[in-house]
This record gives sequence, structure tokens and C-alpha cells, in this order.
Amino acid sequence: MTPNPSLQPTCCGLRPPHAAELKRLGISMSQLNEFQLNCEKALVSALGIPIADRKIAGVSERYIAGFFPGTELKIFIHVDGAEIMGRTVDERFEHPDYDSLGQLQHAFVVKAVVLHGGNV
Repeated sequence: MTPNPSLQPTCCGLRPPHAAELKRLGISMSQLNEFQLNCEKALVSALGIPIADRKIAGVSERYIAGFFPGTELKIFIHVDGAEIMGRTVDERFEHPDYDSLGQLQHAFVVKAVVLHGGNV
């Protein structure tokens, strides 16, 4: 699958999501911050498919959890970071490792597309 070219080279430049667009993509806005919403929107747009078994979880910190459809790769989008986990994959994107959340989001989406079998 080819990633959405509008996200290249920087998916971090996305406008804040609008409620109608998020609803169309199947993204709930309840209890999530702007980074989480933008990161999920960028991921779904780049992959061209929604996150499978998506849920909002956590008590002290709300996060998005789900799977890449058709894989065992689990994703997490936290308030200021993200993860991709699987039997042979452990990719963590943590705020202190990036100059901005936009750069973190971009790195996460690029790695997600590559791991899902796309090209960036």
C-alpha cells in the first residue's frame, strides 16, 4: 500500500482535526489531547485504513490502543509519545528524544508505514 503523498515529507504540518473529519475516520475526540488526535489522524491517513480494535484506555493518562489491521503489531498513542509493539518489534517514540511533538509524530507515522509494508 502506498502512503498518502500529502503527508510527505512532513506529516507533522497537519491542521488541527475537525470533528466531521475525525468522525469520518472513526476517531473519537473524547478524553484525548491534540497530539493524540493529530497523530491518529496522520496514521490513519498515511495507512489508508483505520486502526483495528481501537480503544481509549488508561486511568491516570488516557491513550489510544489498537492494532495494525491484519498484523499482530499493536500501537499506542500516549499524550506525548507513541509505541509500536510486536513479537519482534519494540519501537518507542518518546518526547525527550525529539525537538517537538510534530517531529515525534512524523517519525512514528513513517515507521508505522514502513512496518505495515508501505514505502515512504
